[in-house]
Amino acid sequence: MIRVLLLEGADENLSSLGAELLERGFEVSVLGDPVTALEASVEQRFDLLLITEDALRTIGPHLDALLRQRAEPYLVLVGDAETAWAKNEVSRVDVNLIAQRMTDLVRESSPFSCAPTPTRRSSPLSPDWLLPLVETFAAERATGTLSVTTAEGAGELRFARGELVDAVFSKLEGLKAFFRLSKENEGTWAFTEASSLVMRRITMATADLLRLAPEELGRVARLKSALGDLEGWVLLADRADDQTLGPLAAAVATRLAVPRTLEALLDESPETDAELLAALVELDAAVLLRRVRRSARTVTFVSPAQIDRAIVHATQSIASGFRGPVRIVFACAPSSLPLLAHAAARLEEAVSSSTAPPEAPVPHDLVKLRVSEDAAVALVALPLDGWCSPLWPLSLAGALAVITIDGQGGPLLTSICSEQGVPLLSGRSIVPALDTGNPEHIAALVRAALGAEA
Repeated sequence: MIRVLLLEGADENLSSLGAELLERGFEVSVLGDPVTALEASVEQRFDLLLITEDALRTIGPHLDALLRQRAEPYLVLVGDAETAWAKNEVSRVDVNLIAQRMTDLVRESSPFSCAPTPTRRSSPLSPDWLLPLVETFAAERATGTLSVTTAEGAGELRFARGELVDAVFSKLEGLKAFFRLSKENEGTWAFTEASSLVMRRITMATADLLRLAPEELGRVARLKSALGDLEGWVLLADRADDQTLGPLAAAVATRLAVPRTLEALLDESPETDAELLAALVELDAAVLLRRVRRSARTVTFVSPAQIDRAIVHATQSIASGFRGPVRIVFACAPSSLPLLAHAAARLEEAVSSSTAPPEAPVPHDLVKLRVSEDAAVALVALPLDGWCSPLWPLSLAGALAVITIDGQGGPLLTSICSEQGVPLLSGRSIVPALDTGNPEHIAALVRAALGAEA
């Protein structure tokens, strides 16, 4: 236990401060007349001295000299935080900050001293547990950390004098973490009283937050109901050409140019869940939101015979003058590329590129398939956009085959393939019910191009 000598000035009464420090586990002695108290307590040993700024100013150099002769560190209590400039000054109005500064100072100067033992409460989670618990801590003006452990991850709610000042849950922070934690009903919580300083990421008053929370949680439930069951689905947004969308809906459409699950979108975006769900409902109403069934990872080559044929084809089909893995080019409309890339990445043998796909509709690598330790196949995207058609011959040179996803690709693609001597295959001829987002269909196209079908 930390022993504190609290020195009052002539016209001051610090008994209330002493009582609050006693509640926090400190042993406090309150003495008036600082000079007399210091001279009389030479034989006594305290861990720390607390003295007011007024006492130092009134008594002057004699008191300052007595303090410097003492072995104990001391803190000076000043009027408010704005006037606490020196290292050993602290605002007298913030008891929690005083307690923290005293604990830190004693630890620095005497590693054998003990801080006040924090109290701890704990319990299992129950339905609708969070808001009543926050209301309880607010009423108690508690300072400390509420640690929560759930199947979805660990989180913390941090309180200062009854105000909820910060929340974290998994990778989420602030209000977003608070609302997400409130939906967890299985796990345990434990509250530990402490006076440590924390970053304030929740600026809303706790009373206002408690009033807002039920409405916000109800809104999230209504918006999810409007979108339907999205478990097992991947979301994709079409380009919003000539559409009047709100700023957030337009931003979400841009993010969903690459397919994402709802969980990934909510976790990776800074906006609240309710704001993001409202943007998805807006995209859905504009018929711009697509749902694609999330597929499991698919093995491209399902038998040893297919692997052997693929290895032979991959190693013997590299065109003269070309290095690197053999290439299979997928020609499709730019709007189909996100789904194609998503499906290709779900192939078991796929190694995704470390670079982000280009924003312009230019040829680029999708993934590389590791057929064996010595053989690989590169899957290349060829967006069928006339603006970049001068680049097509460079991308098709030396390719094993070109597979069209949307139709035949037009006479220009046919002409270039003929000049380059590259086979042009129709994806729908190989897989009649071709689904660009289905990894099994993409695997079948790869096997056909490699001559690996059983």
